Amino acid sequence: MRLAFRMALVLTLPAVAFAGDGRIEINQACALAGCFTGDNPGFPVTLNGGDSFVLTSNLDVDGPTSAVTTGSSGKVLDLNGFEIAGPGLCGAAISGTTQLLVGVACSGHAAGTAGVVGPDVVMNGSIRGFAKGIGPSAAPSFRVERVRLWQNLVGIDAEERRLLLTDSLI
Repeated sequence: MRLAFRMALVLTLPAVAFAGDGRIEINQACALAGCFTGDNPGFPVTLNGGDSFVLTSNLDVDGPTSAVTTGSSGKVLDLNGFEIAGPGLCGAAISGTTQLLVGVACSGHAAGTAGVVGPDVVMNGSIRGFAKGIGPSAAPSFRVERVRLWQNLVGIDAEERRLLLTDSLI
């Protein structure tokens, strides 16, 4: 009876995949199923149980929610060249009479959503289509490196935290 209970318990826990360097992997399939203990199925993926995470696929969020969040400091998220995509789009607004650029029109961005909120470091990829590309860290300061933030209403919202931004495009 004990063995059957233990097997049932093990089978109900989400499998955690580790990259060869010990980072915890996140991809679209695990996001929909729950990537690790403490992360509910679907978005947002809640970073728990480690301090270093890496994307192994694009993340496509089609609803009014954030993609990746954490409530504690000390987390590093490597986008690994992949993209986190939300439902929002932006495009040039052209005057019908003069054919000149008159602004940028955006639609589909769910209020209060962000591609990523909370990690101390976000690096190496793209985030698009959210109200905020990157929201504030849980720590007093955070770092964004080699990230392309586009088609977001706000690129980075530091909320009075210190931000080190390097080699990025907003």
